[in-house]
Amino acid sequence: MHNRFSSEHSAPEPLPVPDAAFPAARYFQVHFEYLQQQFQQTLSALEALQYQVHQLERRLAQENANPARIKNSAAHADYLPKPAKRLKKEAR
Repeated sequence: MHNRFSSEHSAPEPLPVPDAAFPAARYFQVHFEYLQQQFQQTLSALEALQYQVHQLERRLAQENANPARIKNSAAHADYLPKPAKRLKKEAR
């Protein structure tokens, strides 16, 4: 009985790989087109968020530059949610 691992035989020949074992080039093209689309959407969302942060920072800078507004916002401290009121009291 011959053992396939015996020293008499050389290494077994690799099995032929059928063509269907690897995806076609079209698969990769579609996949990378999808990734490109997702990347563009992510960039667009990032740009929108950066714009919103810029607008918020600009508004905050304007409010900080106007001391009368700061006093008015302090007058409305009773509109804070209850947990925030509690935290404010604990900070004192």
